[in-house]
Amino acid sequence: NAVSGKPISAIAASTVNTSRLFVATENGKLYYSNNSGSSWTAASSTGMTAYVNCVLPSKLNANLVWMSGNGYSGPGVVKSTNGGQTFTSISAGLPATQVRQIVANSAESLLFAATDAGPYVYVVAENQWYSMIGADTPIQSYRSVEYVTSSNTVRFGTYGRGIWDFAISSQPLPLEWLSFTAKRQSDAQVALDWATANEINVSHFDIERSANGVDFTLLDKTDARGDGSYRWLDVKGLPGTSFYSLRQM
Repeated sequence: NAVSGKPISAIAASTVNTSRLFVATENGKLYYSNNSGSSWTAASSTGMTAYVNCVLPSKLNANLVWMSGNGYSGPGVVKSTNGGQTFTSISAGLPATQVRQIVANSAESLLFAATDAGPYVYVVAENQWYSMIGADTPIQSYRSVEYVTSSNTVRFGTYGRGIWDFAISSQPLPLEWLSFTAKRQSDAQVALDWATANEINVSHFDIERSANGVDFTLLDKTDARGDGSYRWLDVKGLPGTSFYSLRQM
């Protein structure tokens, strides 16, 4: 490998910009080319410290690319929105594990990961990974994954337990969101108000806050009490602009 001196562990090409190529190496580095490989540029940082298993360019956005790899010493999955120049972690909800392969659905609203800890799905709108282990699903190392567009199916290959298909279908949310507002009451306090209807099997709401709209921290939990209005007061609000998120559980 003339790019970095380290063995190549993953390679991919953009289908949106066919001149853009990506090469990842065993030491967690990524190199990209915008001229079909005539010259290469190293990403300033990937956040990964070890083996990269998979590079997944978006089929909708030439500047969007995901990578997965060794999640024991760093993030298992990272994302770039500038063509591979810089990356940020999208590992919320993933355990420390080896992420063998990732794929996206056609709309790229969901990512699916084959990991040593099982199958996982990432909901882009929630910036969160969820386990797909079910009552009949083997607890096993999952080594490969593909998305079958024609049947809206995710197909996982396991280590010694065969091939497993997961049918993906649209499911209604367990409640209807009517409103959600955040209003500063004073220099230090922010009031969160939200209203719901048709609550079914909702346990509670996680209340999260961020200073940049990307990295959210759990502040508190509020029990669900059925349809109605809720209020929660952030008594120690951040200076400047804050972002708030509600997660139904």
